[in-house]
Amino acid sequence: MTALAGLAGALLAAPPAAAQTDRGFGNRWRSRRQRWREMREAVRRGEIRPLREIVRHFKREIGHDIIDIRYRRAGRHHLYGFKTLTDSGRLQWYVVNAATKEILTLEEARRRYGQ
Repeated sequence: MTALAGLAGALLAAPPAAAQTDRGFGNRWRSRRQRWREMREAVRRGEIRPLREIVRHFKREIGHDIIDIRYRRAGRHHLYGFKTLTDSGRLQWYVVNAATKEILTLEEARRRYGQ
């Protein structure tokens, strides 16, 4: 009886496969998880600086409130995208090179990295 109860509990706890792909979120979330996993591995290898350090540097240099942070690779470059709220209330994106902590506007980053 306990084995049957355990099986029933496992089936109820796991969402059906159709529910995971119904809305099309499955691939997007997996790729986002994979990007953050890549980022953590690059920090462990010493290729890039930890996000905490990058955020501290960004706040010291720019000072805007950070709304969102994205991570992306452009070739061999690891980049963080910071969506910020300026003092005047405008939304603005900045790109930070995760290895050098260089802060670029979105337009500068597009010219340099072709994104």
